[in-house]
Amino acid sequence: MLVPPPEIIRSLDEAVRSNLEGGRDWYFGWLQWSTIIVAFGCLLEVPEVIHELWEEKIPKLWVYPIKVISSIGLGLVIAGIAGEWFFEARVTTAEGLVQELDETLLSDTQRETALAQLQTAILRRDTQALKTEADTQRAIADSALKQAGEANKIAAKEKLDEAQLELLVSPRRLTIDQQERIGKSCPGLNRAKVFVSSYGMDAEGGALAHQIAWAIFDHSFDSEYDGGGIITSGGFDEGVLLSGPPESVPFLNCIADALRSIGNLDEIKVNGERHSGTTMAGSAVMVGSAIMSGGGGITPPTVPPPGSPIKIFVGVKPIKLLELKQ
Repeated sequence: MLVPPPEIIRSLDEAVRSNLEGGRDWYFGWLQWSTIIVAFGCLLEVPEVIHELWEEKIPKLWVYPIKVISSIGLGLVIAGIAGEWFFEARVTTAEGLVQELDETLLSDTQRETALAQLQTAILRRDTQALKTEADTQRAIADSALKQAGEANKIAAKEKLDEAQLELLVSPRRLTIDQQERIGKSCPGLNRAKVFVSSYGMDAEGGALAHQIAWAIFDHSFDSEYDGGGIITSGGFDEGVLLSGPPESVPFLNCIADALRSIGNLDEIKVNGERHSGTTMAGSAVMVGSAIMSGGGGITPPTVPPPGSPIKIFVGVKPIKLLELKQ
């Protein structure tokens, strides 16, 4: 036997309820009208009462209309009382049917609730069995994850060692995109000539200095790259050092920010301190047992006088790049 879906059954129940309640409300409305008719009929009886009380004072010409009105009122009272009896019986019957429907629906609901509780108990039993199986599978998976975690730690350590080694040997370089973006970052801030240099025997720093000198500027001013560089004794400057007169400081700060944010370079200084030692530059030659020595002193930060050229010096690769957090 086909059983209608619960949605259809609920719709039919609501339709029956709505029909019964509509009939009850309709009969109740007529019951109220019957009461109003009784009240109106009683009102029409008032002239007759007045006539009986003051019969000698009422003209005889009015007696007949009063009798007619009183008769109509009496008829309305009788009809209203009959209507009240009839419609009240219908209202009572309709309310009984609505109550019976509610009790039937309540019984169905209780039966459905009991069935749902039984199904819930069965599902709970099945769920417990599945949970036990899932716990076993989870324990196996946890063991596998633990082993995978140990393997990942070993792989991460190896990757960290490789990254440290790469930082140790990889040179500083600017990609073509970085060069173009840095060159466009400070337009119109400088018109003075820029000298770019590095240590003479530092191939890594020399290549970066070459990129800075010939690739990143907008060519609204001259730039010169000293490919020979200086050879110094004592301490070495790290990173990129920019120096220039007061009127060039906005340009120097702009280039420094661009080298940091776009070029990802560290240790960018503007008119900062420098190492001072014995240096060789230009066409100086050392032969035989010549010895070059000098201390590793520090020249404090200074600002060159107005009109001085702008200098960009690429020092050695900063050591702090080798410090990698575990």
